[in-house]
Amino acid sequence: MTHATTLDPGLAESLPPQYARWLRECLGRLPLRESKATCDRCPLRAHEEGVCGHHRFGVSKCCTYLPSLPNFLVGAILTHPAISAAARQSVVDRIERGVAVTPLGIGRPPLYALTYDAVNEGVFGRADGLQCPHFEASTGSCGIWLHRNAVCSTWFCRHNRGIAGQEMWSDINRLLRIVERSLSIWAAERLGLASSGLRQALLMAEAGNAQVLMLELGGDWPAVGRRCWAGWHRPVADFFVEADKLVAPLEWTQVRHICGSDLSAHVAVCRDSVTTLDSEVKLPPIVRTAPQLGIQYGRTLTTRNALDGLRLSVPMIQALEVASNGCPIADVLACGVTEREIRELLDWRALVEGG
Repeated sequence: MTHATTLDPGLAESLPPQYARWLRECLGRLPLRESKATCDRCPLRAHEEGVCGHHRFGVSKCCTYLPSLPNFLVGAILTHPAISAAARQSVVDRIERGVAVTPLGIGRPPLYALTYDAVNEGVFGRADGLQCPHFEASTGSCGIWLHRNAVCSTWFCRHNRGIAGQEMWSDINRLLRIVERSLSIWAAERLGLASSGLRQALLMAEAGNAQVLMLELGGDWPAVGRRCWAGWHRPVADFFVEADKLVAPLEWTQVRHICGSDLSAHVAVCRDSVTTLDSEVKLPPIVRTAPQLGIQYGRTLTTRNALDGLRLSVPMIQALEVASNGCPIADVLACGVTEREIRELLDWRALVEGG
């Protein structure tokens, strides 16, 4: 199977080629590149203090997260000529470990997943002990970048349009995760897997991390794992390669048909999000300060992951105070705040439309 080896120039630091192709066909355009999220020059690893200087990343940067990989992405990584031998081996190692490996793909080891969920909020980006095995320390980059999953493809530490951008990528993440799940099941069905194997794989996909950990610690996972592969008599890696052969050539119309009606609403939401961010924010006639800000917003607004921030000028702070109970946009402009700054406040959801 032939894969694209380069990224669209507008998405040089955004989407994998296959996902970019599907989204271009699906949305009629591609999301704009997040130029502030420079992975090769990580803004959260910089020596100078930035907006969020209290949360600087360690050596692993944002790669203190281990992604689950749907079967077709595993196959693409195993066969793509641009994937390094070390990155390919990191995937092979996960396959050989066996736990959380099913015909649907490679899940996160349960102990890792439980640890991550427990400590992520406080140590994300700084806990090098949680470093992803696909992170290549020699280059400080992701070894499976061209075939990373939906979560890694749509997460950015900085957004050009603040919370508005963060919300758009969250919408795209939800869409791509539906695609990943649906296509992984579709591919498994077509590769001769017994119905009992598919049933067991689906049960494991729905099982909680604690349940899978109990199977592992109790020595029961090998038997459960074998049941997942009922009907497949070749090496596990071959299954993933065959899944990629099925999925890689699909056009978006085929993907949409496979995923079914559950996808339609997510497509509509993503189209609206991408179109909105491609346009300049129009100043509404009436604005008010977002209720959740209250009056204790200080000098910096942050995104919901607290890694990105917008410094507020004195006029911006005054504008938020004036608009606390809702007012005409003219009253806000009278504070000396510029239209660009008002648009930033709207993007960051500090100002909202209406009285």
